Amino acid sequence: MPIKLSGNDFGEYYYSHDCGTPYERTEPWLTFFDNIADRIVKELEPKSVLDAGCAYGFLVEALRNRGVEAWGIDISEYAISNVHESIKDYCRVGSIVEPFDRRYDLIVNIEVLEHMQKDEAIKAIENFCLSSDRVLFSSTPFDYKEATHINVQVPEYWSREFSKYSFYRDLSFDASFITPWSSLFVKRKKTIPDLIYEYENKFWTLNKENVDLRQHVIEQVSKMEEIERLEVHFVETTKKHREATESQQREIDRLNEQIKTFEAANEKLGFLYNQWDALQSSRTWKLLQRLGRFKTFPDLSHQAVEKLFSQFDPSNTKTDSVDNDSLLKKNLIDTTSFFKEIKIGQWVFKPISGIHTLSEYGEFLSTSDDPQLLIRPLRGKFSSGSVEIRCRVGGEHEIYPLRFYYDMISVTALMSTTLFLWKQQQT
Repeated sequence: MPIKLSGNDFGEYYYSHDCGTPYERTEPWLTFFDNIADRIVKELEPKSVLDAGCAYGFLVEALRNRGVEAWGIDISEYAISNVHESIKDYCRVGSIVEPFDRRYDLIVNIEVLEHMQKDEAIKAIENFCLSSDRVLFSSTPFDYKEATHINVQVPEYWSREFSKYSFYRDLSFDASFITPWSSLFVKRKKTIPDLIYEYENKFWTLNKENVDLRQHVIEQVSKMEEIERLEVHFVETTKKHREATESQQREIDRLNEQIKTFEAANEKLGFLYNQWDALQSSRTWKLLQRLGRFKTFPDLSHQAVEKLFSQFDPSNTKTDSVDNDSLLKKNLIDTTSFFKEIKIGQWVFKPISGIHTLSEYGEFLSTSDDPQLLIRPLRGKFSSGSVEIRCRVGGEHEIYPLRFYYDMISVTALMSTTLFLWKQQQT
């Protein structure tokens, strides 16, 4: 049995729960109908308008505020009772199936016919077409969830019903400011060839637009794939650069540590230079110089040493290479532990740090890059000159000759050197 609805089915509960957002005099609803009124006035320029199914009369109110003679009709007594006081005389309770008492430049019917039985909806269309030459129409094509939607139809169904009264969709008018499926039906005397031309023209345009949009989507997908490929490449390249940067940073840290080591060695050399300069400036030194005791002692001042080292090219320095047998075990003294003090010839050798296994020829092994050795002549057997000893560092075969200069009688001299220049050649 067909369902038939009456005005009582569209009471307070319906307007509070079945219109999506509660249908009330609120900003969203008033703005919605204001926008519709603006487009109607601007694009259709009607003198008189009937809102068939006006509910609370929001569109009637908006049109009248814009100088249009607008009226409203609705089957719900509850809806008409909520019409604003300013338009109560222009809205009434009634059925859109019953003939209207006058003609209008435009009839607006928004989301109404889906609430009516099919035969009554067809009668309402006939009534619209008899009372106006233009009908702005909208009826949902897919909302079956709402309980009062008993006559949901696709747009082409309504187009067919309007065409029975020579009302055809105006294909040049975009009514989507109401709903996406809205249409403006206009009464026109059209031949079949004219209708075919208009619809084919619109179909071709829309079909061409659809094809172009699909092609555009395909192109965009291709570009997105390329972007994703570039993003992957960027991530991989960034990772490689980050790893290279980290490797370079580790190398920089290592070099910084070497610089600190070199700076510490340089600071120690500076300390020794200062001691040497102080010794040369001492009154004892100057007195002994006047007595002629240091005629053969070389100039070891800071400036003289820098001048000497400035002529030194580590890249051209060659160290002596010897076989394992060149340092015979029988010539080595104290091969198992660090020695305290050894007499070799007319000299007394006493290690300070980093020196062990001294041979009778003045050769020793060192585990340090800064071996320090104290050398003094035997008492009463001193003569000016120099002594050369040879150092083998860390058990390697490279031999580093170190020459110590001396010219003192009873003063014990601390002879210290650093193997930096020669050790650098080794590494």
